[in-house]
Amino acid sequence: MVDEIKAWLKQTNRDRTWLGEQTGVTKRSVDNWLSAGQPIPEAKQFLIRRLMADDEAAEQRQAQQRLPQNQIFSLEVTLAQHRRYAEAARKRQKTVEQWSIEELDAAAEAWEQDPTSLRQYLRTDESIDDTSKLNDG
Repeated sequence: MVDEIKAWLKQTNRDRTWLGEQTGVTKRSVDNWLSAGQPIPEAKQFLIRRLMADDEAAEQRQAQQRLPQNQIFSLEVTLAQHRRYAEAARKRQKTVEQWSIEELDAAAEAWEQDPTSLRQYLRTDESIDDTSKLNDG
């Protein structure tokens, strides 16, 4: 365990004084454990393992936060629209969410292939008369 503690302290840029403060002992006691071969009391070993585990858990949380996260968005629709969407999803044996995502993916793919093809997914509308208005710019 001594080598493991030394490596952990080095990896986390912590010193023996810090470890002593965390375990309620002096730096000299930590020195004795890590260099002079004095056994680490069981209660202190437990505390040190807990500190190491807490660091590992914090590192995993940080790594998880760096991963791309799914984005959530909502749409406000009328009850009639929702019923129509729910029925379309039910006919395909999907949830409304699954059906909506598939339809949005299909629309995005069609637009990537040919921006004018998006019209098949939209009702003709004065505000969407010009497909250039659909571009990001």
